[in-house]
Amino acid sequence: MPLKTDGAKIRELRERKALTLTEFAQQVGYAMNSVHLIEVGKANGGPKFIRAAARVLGCEIEDITDGLREVPKGEARST
Repeated sequence: MPLKTDGAKIRELRERKALTLTEFAQQVGYAMNSVHLIEVGKANGGPKFIRAAARVLGCEIEDITDGLREVPKGEARST
């Protein structure tokens, strides 16, 4: 089963932490455009992005994915 990122939840948590898209992108180590595409559902964040996002947002991986508790190694990819 492919890993599915919940972009809307990532955006909600990012905004709760009062992080701009630019600030968040810098903190997770991804280009702002890539993060925007993930947040609006046009791209799926891979395991590396999900782990970084969970760390920056202070949440669990399952909070920003389709419920998976652990993610394999990998990179972001388009959906």
